Amino acid sequence: METGIDIRHIPGLIPDIYVISACNAANYCYHTTWLDLTYEQQAEIVAHYLLDKLIESHVHDAQQDEMERQNRKRK
Repeated sequence: METGIDIRHIPGLIPDIYVISACNAANYCYHTTWLDLTYEQQAEIVAHYLLDKLIESHVHDAQQDEMERQNRKRK
């Protein structure tokens, strides 16, 4: 999905916006417990967070499609 938002980052590093969002979603405190994790652990949590968001997006799209299909049936 193209949102028009451009997140610039250094290849190989996780963009900060994803790190902070994943940190919050996983109930970590960034300045204490999050920074105690290894980079690989942080990357796994961010990947899990992004996959959850992708699944939510697909579910939402499927619900929209179903609502539109139901509306077409009624007409």
